[in-house]
Amino acid sequence: MTTIAFFRNVNDFERDLCSFDLDIYSRSALRRLMGPPVETVQRHRLVIDERSGQPVVRSLNARVQAHGQYTELVGEMSTNSNGLLLYPPALTEGQVLPAETFASRYDFRIVDRRTGTTVSDFVGSNVRLTLSERTVGPLQRLKLATGTLLCWPIRYTKFVDPGRFRLVDTDIELEPTVLDMTDWYCPARRFVMRQEVRYKNQHQVVDVVEIE
Repeated sequence: MTTIAFFRNVNDFERDLCSFDLDIYSRSALRRLMGPPVETVQRHRLVIDERSGQPVVRSLNARVQAHGQYTELVGEMSTNSNGLLLYPPALTEGQVLPAETFASRYDFRIVDRRTGTTVSDFVGSNVRLTLSERTVGPLQRLKLATGTLLCWPIRYTKFVDPGRFRLVDTDIELEPTVLDMTDWYCPARRFVMRQEVRYKNQHQVVDVVEIE
């Protein structure tokens, strides 16, 4: 799987409030759903609000589009979270950050690429993501497309509970997924510049390759 991310149009409204665009491109991300190769594009408009002292990240009606061989998935998703991309500026090795839970929702359509007709709807209104306590590892030099940066590896477990979603007229309950995560937080950029995801025998790396 190949995944890259771009930050664009960073706007500072005031000292502790800003917004920016986050574009994520991946290949074969939805392989089980529609067969290889699948190319996925996510376009998020993120707002980061630190005015309360606790960072809150909101993804506002992100557009998602995935192209498979025969079908296409199109729709929107939104997420509210605390500290998803942000970490305290003064991290130390061995520091343990508290667990957190946040909610997400999505509303997708699966379309037949040959006819342009909607095959089914795919709606989830109560997706819950829980992050375990996060442990900060030793500061390391990380080679990225943007150069070499000093970054903190922050390791934790992510529990994804998709809850109940509606497919056409049927409600389906999905089993939760457990992911082993590593966020590489780079203080010079104030962002997680790399994220590693492990699920069973699969390993995915998401790199931020551009900030404008």
